[in-house]
Amino acid sequence: MTPAVLLSLAWLASAPHLKEKPRTDHDLVGRWAVTRAESAGTDHTSANVGNEFVFRPDGTWTYWHRGKEERSPPWPRYSVELAAKPRTIDLSDPGHIDWQGIYRIDGDTLTLRFRSARLRRPEGFDSTDNEGRVYLLILTRVADR
Repeated sequence: MTPAVLLSLAWLASAPHLKEKPRTDHDLVGRWAVTRAESAGTDHTSANVGNEFVFRPDGTWTYWHRGKEERSPPWPRYSVELAAKPRTIDLSDPGHIDWQGIYRIDGDTLTLRFRSARLRRPEGFDSTDNEGRVYLLILTRVADR
């Protein structure tokens, strides 16, 4: 091959607009309403039922508490690892606590278990392990408005 062909191939391989972009079509994207909330085996559902998480395709998320959006731009970010078993999620919230967790989706039900990123990621979905401030949320997908 000539140097010009090699250079062209190298340029194509490194071109930023041609590289694979992060997936944003995963099943977490959407609006989810809390139906159950626990921490260390204690039920906190009554204080959280109806609150909503919104995960956007661009990797940002927000939280609605009693019908009011609790975050504003710059939007907090999230990332997921779809190949992990169980799937992992990291929630970054500038000026607030960052969280790391695990999640699973079964139909229109999202189970999310997370804790402060300063501690190790939860390994399972049992909320009664008393490992510190670990949260377990069960959420239901909300139809588009």
